[in-house]
Formats: sequence, structure tokens, C-alpha cells
Amino acid sequence: MAERLGLLTAEHTSGTRLTPAQIEEVWLFLSRFVKRSRPAFEAALPSVQDVVLFRDGAGALRGFVGNKLLDVVWQGRSHVIFFTAWTWIDPAARGHNLLQGLGLKMYLRTRIRHPWARVYWMMFSSTYKSYLLLPRNFVEFWPRRGAEWPERERELVRVVMEQDADPDWDPQAGVVRRRGASRYREGVVADEPEALQDPDVRFYAERNPGQDQGDTLIALCPLSARNLWSMVSKAVRRRRGRAGAAPRSA
Repeated sequence: MAERLGLLTAEHTSGTRLTPAQIEEVWLFLSRFVKRSRPAFEAALPSVQDVVLFRDGAGALRGFVGNKLLDVVWQGRSHVIFFTAWTWIDPAARGHNLLQGLGLKMYLRTRIRHPWARVYWMMFSSTYKSYLLLPRNFVEFWPRRGAEWPERERELVRVVMEQDADPDWDPQAGVVRRRGASRYREGVVADEPEALQDPDVRFYAERNPGQDQGDTLIALCPLSARNLWSMVSKAVRRRRGRAGAAPRSA
């Protein structure tokens, strides 16, 4: 299935349906952003039910997103969780609400199938830039400055990570310890210390001090009416800001 999102086309598939040529294409693309083991990456692909390949008009790969779609029952109630394991977007395609548009469409489809379930977005945040998606778009999410994890949301993360069976998950710290197995080429506080002027980046660095060794912070965001309104309204303001900044023709 393919759909249009802005200037790009979002092609939906799964980790098990990727062809060898597509896997090679994705590997070359993600290698621009992170240094990691290819065998480990390919071994993890089958567990990803929803893979999105963003392509431009010429068919070139401009983005890759890998989601696990999970149904977690806690205290007798169903909770649907979009667990984003990987996100890589070409810098030229950033800042155009690409992920927000994708997330909104996925939410609406899920709401039709599961009208009474609570819906959440959970993510691996390996760079401070990925973490900033949360404070730049939403009101309520965890971890965030000045807020403690509620019991329900903490338990949802615990259940998901136990299902994921990642031996490097540190529940006390809320991070996955990579121990140098991966290293991002951007969005690493140790490489960009000037980013610490932002209080949200400082918070991220405090919660994920092993980031330069590839450690990943786990974050959770409820896709509630309040958060969705915040995301949409901020996306509209960004779009209007870009339009207002565009040079006028004579």
C-alpha cells in the first residue's frame, strides 16, 4: 500500500516482505545516520510488522520507519501501542510534518478498528533530535521535565519490553544499554555540546548519559485528544511560519 504525504510517497510493507534489494537500499540509507551491525539489524527486521519507505518523485529513498504494532491488556483494558523501533529521515525531508502526518493516519485507522482502546506511541529515542519530537509536538509524554511516570504508563512500558525480550533493557534507568554496538552520526550530545542550551536536550542527556555508546531512551506518549490537538495545531503553525517566511514575488 502506498499513500501520498506531502512531497513524498509512503510505501507500507513489513519486515518479512522486504526484498533483498530493498534491504540493501535501506541499509545504505541508514548507514548515513548510524554505525551499527548489519546482521543484528537484519535479524530484527522480521519482528517489525509495519515498515514505511518514504520515496521522492524519482523513487529515491528519503525515509525509513519501522513500527511494531502491539495490543497490551492492563487491568482488563486494551491498550494499542505503536512501538517505533527505527526512524531515519533525509535532512532535506525534515521539518515538513512527515512523521506527524503518518502518525495521524495510523491513529485514525487504529481508532476505527479499536474504538475503545487507549492508543499510545512508544519510541526508541537514540538521539536528542528524536526526543525533541515529543516536547515540540505534545503536551503529555514520559519521560519529561518536571513529571513522574504514572503507574499505568510505566507498567505498559514494562510489559512491552518484557515481550520484546531485549537483554540490554535497564528498567531502572529506562534505557536500552547498547555498550558501543551502535553509534549515531548526528543528534549525539557529546558531539554537539552547544545543543545543551536547550533544557529539553539537557534533560535528555541526564536521562541517557550513555548516548555516545549507543544507549537508547524509551519514551511513551498517549495519543489522546489533547495531544493530537497539540500536534495538529503546532504543525499548522509551523506550516504558516514557513509560508510567511517565503520570499514574495514581485
